[in-house]
Amino acid sequence: MPSQPPPSHTPAGQFFNFHRSELLRRALCKPQKTRIFCTWRWSNLYFSSAAYTHWSKSNKCATALEVYNAEFSPIYQLPPELLLMVVDLLPTADILSLLLSSRRFASLIRRIRRVTKEKPTHDDKRELKKRLERDHYLKLANAEPSDTGGLDELLCSFCLKPHTRYLFDSGEVAKSAHTRQCKGAARKFHACQHLSVTFKELKAHVNLWSPVGYMICTDFNCKLEPIVSGSSSTLDIRSMSECIPERIFPRHNTVYRDDVRTYLKEQAQPVCPHMSTDDDAFGQLIMEAPLGGSSRPLNEPLTSVFAEPYSRASMFVWCRAPGCSTNVQICRSSELFGEVVSASICRNLGKLEDPLDPAWLAQIGVDCSRLLE
Repeated sequence: MPSQPPPSHTPAGQFFNFHRSELLRRALCKPQKTRIFCTWRWSNLYFSSAAYTHWSKSNKCATALEVYNAEFSPIYQLPPELLLMVVDLLPTADILSLLLSSRRFASLIRRIRRVTKEKPTHDDKRELKKRLERDHYLKLANAEPSDTGGLDELLCSFCLKPHTRYLFDSGEVAKSAHTRQCKGAARKFHACQHLSVTFKELKAHVNLWSPVGYMICTDFNCKLEPIVSGSSSTLDIRSMSECIPERIFPRHNTVYRDDVRTYLKEQAQPVCPHMSTDDDAFGQLIMEAPLGGSSRPLNEPLTSVFAEPYSRASMFVWCRAPGCSTNVQICRSSELFGEVVSASICRNLGKLEDPLDPAWLAQIGVDCSRLLE
């Protein structure tokens, strides 16, 4: 007896395609004297596979829902003409959602698409993805137990996914999954004493004024005068504080590092959640920071001198906390009334794509060491 050629498509483990599989079943089950044993053996294996079992259960469930909709759903009972008028008024994202809700609607919309040949855009698909993620999250939130003490991960209503327990404040842990938010979404970024903003507010502001959006402090007595600017799509968001009060030194005097440390310690301004200008650790960083400038030789040894008489100088003091890239630029420049020493703060907030970005978390006072491991 000649051997049975192997089928070109093995359905086990794959989604069941009814039309193709029905043709395959008819061809294989056709009575043949020489292959009847092999044919029926393959058919039995096919219809006992996991793919067929999955399709059978899904088909029964869909059929039951279709009968229920036909009996109790008012919109399901509308004639096709009115449904076509409704579909014409819907945006593409709503049409895609409607296509996934019912077999009847799916058949009707596919016929329209076949005639108009209209294809959804990337934004439409992204909106549909957000809706599906939201729907999936609501199912998880409804299934979450009221006592979350034994859970290692908790759901976040802002990110629509679970996070490790330590990424939630104690006040948020006690809330319901429908309102609970992680630290990155719940805490505020403090640019100064007068300007504080959450992740959602800052992202909405930057996107509204894209490609470059600005957020400034409106208090006239603010010493830092921060400017939060950038674009979430192309640039990192930064908070720049340019106006720490300047200190004038005579041009013929040498400015020492200890003079710079004393000047900034008197200002007592916060730099980031991890350091301030009046901290002893910040003063030690000033004594250890290398001097910058294109005219300076590489690997210049550290000295106690910051700037020689009648010369300019600059240095960068960086925060050493995990995930934090805040830096303070200290410069000596020439003005009409003398040599001025000033300092500006630059705080990198990341791209605002994820509230759990280490760059953002570091600026709102969250320990990022566990995330960066």
